Amino acid sequence: MNKDIEEKIKNIFVNVFKELVESLKRDFEKKLKNKNKQFIYKTLLDEEVLRCLALTSSLESKVGNSLNKFLLRLLKEEDIMNHFGWLSLKEIKKFFEDKGINLDLDTNKGFSIGCCLEIPDIDLSNLKFQRKEKEENKKKLLDDLLEEKFKMVKMEGKEQKKFGVDLILITKDKRSIYLFEIKAGGDIDLKKAQTEVTNLIKTYLALKKLFGNELNIKFYFATLYNPRGEETSWKGSVGKFLDKDKILIGKDFWEFIFNKIISFEDFKRIYKDAAEESGVAEVIRDLLKKNSS
Repeated sequence: MNKDIEEKIKNIFVNVFKELVESLKRDFEKKLKNKNKQFIYKTLLDEEVLRCLALTSSLESKVGNSLNKFLLRLLKEEDIMNHFGWLSLKEIKKFFEDKGINLDLDTNKGFSIGCCLEIPDIDLSNLKFQRKEKEENKKKLLDDLLEEKFKMVKMEGKEQKKFGVDLILITKDKRSIYLFEIKAGGDIDLKKAQTEVTNLIKTYLALKKLFGNELNIKFYFATLYNPRGEETSWKGSVGKFLDKDKILIGKDFWEFIFNKIISFEDFKRIYKDAAEESGVAEVIRDLLKKNSS
């Protein structure tokens, strides 16, 4: 593995973790005061446990946000992205601009593609897979839906519409585009899962119509980690609407991003080294001490 690239990845993580630390320190006392005002907790728990509750109530979302920040900052680094076979953010924007397609990036909402297309409504209620549906049947049902809806896409939209996803990756040879909806652990309810998959499908159909057979376009639902452990099978509600080949969970997602040039074990080591260097654990321990305030 290229040591310079590894060091740059670690430094991105270090900066992200430093921001995480500041965010935790900034919000902790306010959350602790709120917990102390809530009788359902104050009556049951002592100060030490209340401090743990105040911290953990936002830690998961903050860590998830930090990983999203890491992804977007990684995307901006041309040498890193090119090393793993991807275009950088700047190159992605130019790619779409050269094709006459409007592409925007909101750091909170992800990518949005503006184009004058009429995309049919996507009703996933009939697609919802049975509990023990075979994977080949899932794939065929979804492929049939995509084919049916693609035939209904029209280029005669009167006004520009936005189609958005969390992440877009384009291979360095500019032959393939990958679209992602990303959630931290992926534990979302059925209605939210349906919304996420619908967004993916609509953006996929829009790009497929715009590019035709010029590009290979694929889409995935991904999670930043597996909440049940990376070696455990994932059983999120998105699996009701997508076959497993369109779902990347934790380890599989990061190995996809790094094109298996960096293994998941190496990625975890870089993550751990960056966390230690930025002092995340020490700050958390200090916040949990009664005299830290």
